[in-house]
Amino acid sequence: LRVHARLEPEALQALPVARLGARDVLLSEFAAAEFVRPDRANLSYQNGNPALTIQLFREPGTDVLATLDALDQTVAEIERDYLNGAGLAIRKSFEPGIFIRRALAFLGGNLGMGLFAAIALLWWFLRDLRATLLIALAVPISLSATVLALAALGRNLNMISIAGLAFAVGMVMDAAIVVVESVLAERARGLSLTDSAVQGASKVAGALLASTLTTVAVFLPVLGLRGVEGQVFADLAITLSISVLVSLAVALWVVPALLPLLRLRPEHEHAPSHWNRLAALLSRIGARPSKAVLIGSMLIILPMVLSVLWAPKRDFLPPVKRAAVDSYLQLPPGMGTDRIESEIVQPITQRLRPYMDGKLEPKLLNYYVLTWPNG
Repeated sequence: LRVHARLEPEALQALPVARLGARDVLLSEFAAAEFVRPDRANLSYQNGNPALTIQLFREPGTDVLATLDALDQTVAEIERDYLNGAGLAIRKSFEPGIFIRRALAFLGGNLGMGLFAAIALLWWFLRDLRATLLIALAVPISLSATVLALAALGRNLNMISIAGLAFAVGMVMDAAIVVVESVLAERARGLSLTDSAVQGASKVAGALLASTLTTVAVFLPVLGLRGVEGQVFADLAITLSISVLVSLAVALWVVPALLPLLRLRPEHEHAPSHWNRLAALLSRIGARPSKAVLIGSMLIILPMVLSVLWAPKRDFLPPVKRAAVDSYLQLPPGMGTDRIESEIVQPITQRLRPYMDGKLEPKLLNYYVLTWPNG
């Protein structure tokens, strides 16, 4: 009989379970109810001490870091109000927040460095601070709109989507660069600022639309994958697709609208002379059709041959480096719990004790030993 209730042993023994005539038959007449420790089927050790293991699962769709912060607060209250007085302690055997925050900080730092490097290179080529800042404006607008779109689609900010944002830093400036270059070319012809912005954006709009759509088309098949690949790369595909689409709108609508405010100089010259010399050299080399075909064939065939010869090893995912080690032991079938404790668990705790105490390196922060049938 399964009872959904919280009963003390005394109340359970006084529970009527049958009726004989006018008399209730109580459970205590043929059974005893008491608190007893169950037979040990498994072991749990935490940092050398016998422990109880509690596994928690968050609800789907909740914020991982917010859940971990709330968990830390609740655990601290439980330890302060209940466990300290009984000489007990509670510790997390695994701290996923460390790895999540480290990964997010790493990707965020890369995003910032990538943005800085992209703007610096852009200025080096354009040699115009106002034009550079205008093009760089496409980055925060595109990334902010992408984050809002991810929220509207019910997606989370995770390592994959943040990596997509980092990848998109350079991509979202491409369309703005093309528009600014086109406007500058129109300005050099003597058109007014407003006419230059209109004519320059109009001339490249079709090419930019085609370029953006082809980029998005590359990622669309990823969204149709139903296996693990689709789950892993869907956020990346969505992030990059939204970013380039928003960057197209920024390049065609925002950049031309702001260009007249910058008072760009019609004599604007940005290409360093050595790039002109390099372009002239390549033009001379490829002037003859025979040389052009030879050079083009080499540039196509040589990378293909080298990629076959020097192809890296194939794997499902790259190896993950983390500050933890997992070991699994397969035990003889039928090995008793007491023998597992005395012959395996206790020697493990004794060997790890000097590492926990800091007498040997590396000093351990935490370890736990769990057993289950045969392992």
